[in-house]
Amino acid sequence: LNDRTISQGDYPIHPASVPPDFRPEMQPVFWLPEFEAPQDQFRLFQNPQRALPWYLSGSGSGCYSHLVHPLSVQYFLNRDMKGARWREPRFLATPMASHRTLLVWNPQPGRAPFSVKSSLNLWVGGLNRNVRLKEIRRSVGMSSLLAGIPGADLERQGILLLDDATGL
Repeated sequence: LNDRTISQGDYPIHPASVPPDFRPEMQPVFWLPEFEAPQDQFRLFQNPQRALPWYLSGSGSGCYSHLVHPLSVQYFLNRDMKGARWREPRFLATPMASHRTLLVWNPQPGRAPFSVKSSLNLWVGGLNRNVRLKEIRRSVGMSSLLAGIPGADLERQGILLLDDATGL
């Protein structure tokens, strides 16, 4: 909530922890780094009723492509991922309500925008904002359950679903 008061013991978001170029309230637009690696270097969680999103396909079969928040590139460079290689950026992004939830689009026309919850290797609001395995599992599981409910029923209840059908 925008008018929320902070009490002693709360973990406020300290604006200094995220550079202004990446704060949602500044409405920045930036290129999204991307690498690809063999599928065995990832864990994939997916709603079995949904196809793999097109943007996760690597340049060859047997690879996944992974989108990375610009502030977390060094985190992924430090990981020992066999066969990983960085790609030329294909997508632009802007943060939504959160620093790590991004609206992503290809500047070439023809594809609809999509959302990505990216790891943000920074302390924001008292927590390191890397996306953890249990968060991915929970998000994809809950999305899979909600995706089974007709959209009109969700809308009648005031629920607008940002479907997390796949997590990598």
